[in-house]
Amino acid sequence: MATRSDFTITTAPKEIILTRTIPAPRELVFDAFTKAEHLAKWFGPRVFTTTSETDPRPGGKFRITMHGPENGPQEMKGPFPMTGEYLEFVRPERIVYTNDLHEHPDRWKSLIQSGIENGKNENFLSSLVTITFDDLDGKTKLVIRTRFDSDAVRDGYIKFQMCEGWSESLDKLEEMLTGTVVIERTFDAPVEKVWDAITNNDAMKQWYFKLPEFKAEVGFEFEFEGIKPNKGTVLHKCRVTEVIAGQKLAYTWQYEEYKGISTVAIELWAEGKQTKLRLTHSGLDSFIINNDPALDARNFAAGWTDIIGRSLREFVETRSSSIDRTMAATRILNAPRKLVWKVLTDPEHVKHWWGPNGFSLTTHQFEMRKGGEWNFTMHGPDGTDYPNEMVFEELVPMERIVFMHGPAPKFQMFISLHDQGDKTELNWRNVFESAEDYRRAVEVFHAVEGLQQNVDKLKAYLTNLQQ
Repeated sequence: MATRSDFTITTAPKEIILTRTIPAPRELVFDAFTKAEHLAKWFGPRVFTTTSETDPRPGGKFRITMHGPENGPQEMKGPFPMTGEYLEFVRPERIVYTNDLHEHPDRWKSLIQSGIENGKNENFLSSLVTITFDDLDGKTKLVIRTRFDSDAVRDGYIKFQMCEGWSESLDKLEEMLTGTVVIERTFDAPVEKVWDAITNNDAMKQWYFKLPEFKAEVGFEFEFEGIKPNKGTVLHKCRVTEVIAGQKLAYTWQYEEYKGISTVAIELWAEGKQTKLRLTHSGLDSFIINNDPALDARNFAAGWTDIIGRSLREFVETRSSSIDRTMAATRILNAPRKLVWKVLTDPEHVKHWWGPNGFSLTTHQFEMRKGGEWNFTMHGPDGTDYPNEMVFEELVPMERIVFMHGPAPKFQMFISLHDQGDKTELNWRNVFESAEDYRRAVEVFHAVEGLQQNVDKLKAYLTNLQQ
C-alpha cells in the first residue's frame, strides 16, 4: 500500500500524528468528516465499503462500520464497527472524539494484540482522536492526532499499517471533493525504461489498454474500447496535449457516449536507479452530469491503482526484461469471474482441465494460501509421470494468482482475471528464471503449445460446466 508524498507521519509519546493538505475549502472538508452521508463515501481503505451514523455535536455519538470484500480473506471480511463520542466540536476548526474498537471481530483483535509488546496487558481497543482543520487559502491542512494508552500500542498500530489505511481514506476524500485522482508509485527501474513503457505502443499493449495506434506527439488523437464497472464497453477518445521527453505525458480523456472531458497527466522523476511516477486524472467532476455511477471518481481510482500499481509495475520491473523468457496466453472465458476463480482454485475442478491435451492429473497436496504448496503429478498419454512442485506466492481473491514452479525448470506463473461484462478475461504468463530453462521447456516439453492447450481445456470445461 503506497502513500502520497504530501502525507506525513510523525510520532510523539503515545501518539501517531498524520498531516495532509486537501485541495478543498475547510468547510467542505469538515463536513466530510462529520456528516454520515459523506463519511460513507470515503472512510476506509479502497477495498472496504462503509456505513455510518453520526450525531455531530458535543456529547453526540457516532458509529462507523467498515465492511470487507465478500470474496476477500476471512480476516478482512469484518464487519469492523467503530463507535465513540464527540468530546469537542468546533466547526470548522477542530474535532475531538473517543474511538472504541471493542466490537471488532475476535480474530482481528488477536492479530493486533500479537503485534503489541506485552499485548495481553495493554488496552489497545480505545484511543482519543483530535483532528484540526487549518485554512490555507482555499485548501485545508489536516492534522490527525491519535493518542493510545502506551508507546507499545502505538507501535503495534503502525506495524499493522494504520497510517497507510488513513492515507488511502484521505485519497478517497480528496477524489470525492475535487474530482481528481492522484496515484504515486516508485518503480525499481530507470526513467528511460518507464518512459518507453508509457509512450511506446508495442510496450503499452503489454500493460495498458490495446491501442490501435499511439504516438507521443502533441495533437495526436487515439481511441480504444474499455470496460465499464457496471457492465459493457465504452469508447474512450483521447488527444495528446503535452509531451516533455522523459518527464511528462498528458492527454485528454473523454467518451463517445458521455458528456464531459478530463485530463490525464503522467510525470516521472529519477530517484537514483529508481523512478517516481505520479498520475493525476483531473476533471472527473465534469462527468457528474451523466448520472452514471460507473463514472464515479472511486472507480477511476481503483482502475488506475490496478493499472499503475500492478500492471505497469510488473511490466517495468519484470516483464520488459524477461520477454525472451516468457510464454503467455489470453482468453475471453464465457463465464463470470466468480465461477472462473472457483474452477482455478478448487482441486476437484482443476483435475478436469489442467495440463496439455491427453494429460491427466493427480494432486498430492494443495494448500491454497500464501506460502502454501501444490504438489501434483501429470500423467502423459504414453504413461510417463511428471512430478511438479508449486508454491503460492500471491493470492488476491477473484483477481490474481502467482505460483513459483520448481526446482526445474524454475518459473513463475502469473494468472489474472478481469471482468468483460458477464464474461472474464484470463491472462496467463509463465516467466522462466533463465533463457536456458525457457529453451528447454519449449524444445523438450513443448511448453508453448502445452500452455495454449491448457487454457483451451479450461475454456471448454467452463462451457460444459454451465450447460
